[in-house]
Amino acid sequence: MDFGGLSGVDRSDLLRLADLLDAGLLKPPMGTLTLREYVAAASAASLVECLAELTRQDLPPAHMALVLRAFVGGTRAAEGATAPLEIVVSGPDATGGARDTGVVMRQLFNGARSRVMAVGFAVHQGEVSVPSVGGTA
Repeated sequence: MDFGGLSGVDRSDLLRLADLLDAGLLKPPMGTLTLREYVAAASAASLVECLAELTRQDLPPAHMALVLRAFVGGTRAAEGATAPLEIVVSGPDATGGARDTGVVMRQLFNGARSRVMAVGFAVHQGEVSVPSVGGTA
C-alpha cells in the first residue's frame, strides 16, 4: 500500500478528516470534490487514491481514522530523524508493497539508533483488535 498521497496533505487536515470519519460525518467512497472541502485542492487527488485503497481493503471509517492519526503521529516522530518514514502493510490479504512482518521488525530494531514506533492492527477470528496509539516504549 502506498501512503505517499498522505505526505503532501497538511497534518491538521488529516486529523480533521480522522475526526469526521470517527463522527460518521464523512464516509467512503470519498471523491476529489468532497475532499476539497477539507484539504487543499492540490492534495485532494492523491488523498483520494490512498483512501480508495483503504476502502478496497474493507477498512471501516473508524479504522481509516486510525490510519490517518498513525500517519500523522509517525511523521511527527520522524521530524528531524535521518531515516525516512516507512509504513509497512503485511498479512495474508495485503496487496501491493506488502512485506513480511518478521523481516521488517528485525530490520527496524537492528537499524534503530534511538527508538522505533510500531503501530499494530489485528483481526482474530473475525474480531477486530485495535491497540491504543500513543506513548513510546
